[in-house]
Amino acid sequence: MNPATPISVFYALWFISVGIVTPYLAPYLRGRGLSGTQIATVLSLVPLCNLGVPFGWAWLADRTHRHERVLRVVCFGSALGVTLLLRSADYPGVLLGFGVFALFSVGAGPLVDTLAVALSHEGRGYGRTRLWGSIGFLVAAALGGLVLTWRGQRAADPMVPGLMLMGILSAGVASLFVKGHANPPPARPHLSEVGRLLKDGRFRLLLLVGMLHWMNLAPYNGFFGLLLLNRNLTPAVAGAAFAVGVIAEGAILFWFANLRAHFRLETLLGVSFALTAVRWLVVWRTRSEGVIIGIQVLHGLTFGLFWITGIAMLNDYVPKQLRATGQALLLAAMFGCGSLAGYHATGLILETTHQVGPAFLAAGLLELLPLGLLVWGSRALRRQRSERTAAPPAGTSP
Repeated sequence: MNPATPISVFYALWFISVGIVTPYLAPYLRGRGLSGTQIATVLSLVPLCNLGVPFGWAWLADRTHRHERVLRVVCFGSALGVTLLLRSADYPGVLLGFGVFALFSVGAGPLVDTLAVALSHEGRGYGRTRLWGSIGFLVAAALGGLVLTWRGQRAADPMVPGLMLMGILSAGVASLFVKGHANPPPARPHLSEVGRLLKDGRFRLLLLVGMLHWMNLAPYNGFFGLLLLNRNLTPAVAGAAFAVGVIAEGAILFWFANLRAHFRLETLLGVSFALTAVRWLVVWRTRSEGVIIGIQVLHGLTFGLFWITGIAMLNDYVPKQLRATGQALLLAAMFGCGSLAGYHATGLILETTHQVGPAFLAAGLLELLPLGLLVWGSRALRRQRSERTAAPPAGTSP
């Protein structure tokens, strides 16, 4: 068996839960009677955990070289959390269940991505392996919307956490077949190496723009289902919209190696930021079902191009023995700081205006910030490298 096959299967099954959480969890929580602030608090548990917990899981895996074993722990721990969520009867119970889920689930990404990159030549085959996660998301979002519509759009339909649990348990079974590094593992990392990594200007710039970009994705990642509900659109529309988005995302992941051969990584990241701003402004203005679904084509750039370009940058900037740790730091900036700020800002807008639309307006305007910082920061770093190259060696005369 190709060693990448179990990882592809894992991606497909794990992202079933993501394909349910993203469009349908917020409406489910609203149906449970939670306020906008309470929904934002629940959704913020994953960003809170992302501030440090993935670093712990990734450091444990990097130090022990047992990424596959740690992956199994986070899978079945996540399943325990969703089981508690399914059985919860009130807001504190929802917090407890989703909190346990968050504590474990945030570790899965850095672990499986590290294994996938290690099995591909210089990480260049990662996109086509990760594509299976997009396929799992697509199937879950599209079929989930149809199932929930067929069931009559019940308030707080238990099918939502039920489908999450099914996906996570299936991924847990798949993780039993995932193997560790085929090649001799690199030397065990030390904390001093993490300090040196954080001094790399390229890595710090990636952390900053990644955090800001992900902050502006919060209205979509957590509240898009509520936006459609506000506009009297069915879960089937949400499923179709996410299906279009994931197909576009998959195309980018599949063809990324070709894009990278022709464009600099910074250019690709800038394109992602610029068209994300356009996307959110269109979502804010339109109430057309067709436009809502059609504009999802840009998800291939908003997420697909951003994510695969960020992974490529990590592969270039981070030493092999620190790959999982480096990605955990990026996730802490994005899914931690960025999501926390974005979810709470969106929750506040929802509480104030009773609409999600204005949050997309704010996100579209604020997306110009990471775009500007990327352009300025990349030029500054190139200028510094040029000056260091041109400077005479220490102790020599000019």
